[in-house]
Amino acid sequence: GTELLLDALPSVWDGSCAGQLAPQEDARATKAAKLSTADAELRLEQLSASEAHNKVRAFAGWPGTWTRLSIGGAEPIRVKLLQTRLGLPEAAGDPPPAGRQVALAAGGGALHLVCGDGSLLEVLRLTLPGKKPVDARAFWNGLNGRRAEWASAPPDAAAAPEHAAASAPPEPLAAAVGAKRQRVEVTEPPPPGFTWGGKY
Repeated sequence: GTELLLDALPSVWDGSCAGQLAPQEDARATKAAKLSTADAELRLEQLSASEAHNKVRAFAGWPGTWTRLSIGGAEPIRVKLLQTRLGLPEAAGDPPPAGRQVALAAGGGALHLVCGDGSLLEVLRLTLPGKKPVDARAFWNGLNGRRAEWASAPPDAAAAPEHAAASAPPEPLAAAVGAKRQRVEVTEPPPPGFTWGGKY
């Protein structure tokens, strides 16, 4: 794609491509769906390594991409994947990890994750919650021998929004907040010695 673009740019600059241009058919134009943080989740049981890798590249910066990892059998946590690549363990003589287990590549430069279709995703840089980005080797050393596995999304994850909306206030409070101020008219004269705006 890049090479084709570089070949075509000179004709754009000198105007010689004018005869090849065609107006866009607005009736056939489509709009891309708006991205949200929910789109950033990598469900490795549903994606191939190629699809996961392309999503990491496409969502770099915002909204980013994350998946669930269970470390030492604990509750899965969200881990951001910052840099990935497609893995070819057969070519490197590096056997893929078993099942959903996370393994360190032979050279130590990547983490190996086998996706649901059996393809291999290599993770080069990632971030744990509340931590700074680390490379594969630093993450592996931080495990201290604990087992790490990627986890599937909970069954209700698709139906439940990522950030639940704040609950509505109780009805009496809502009524009080939403009520308009009413004007109070004083029909009786003030007591003797009372001055409006005075200090007492």
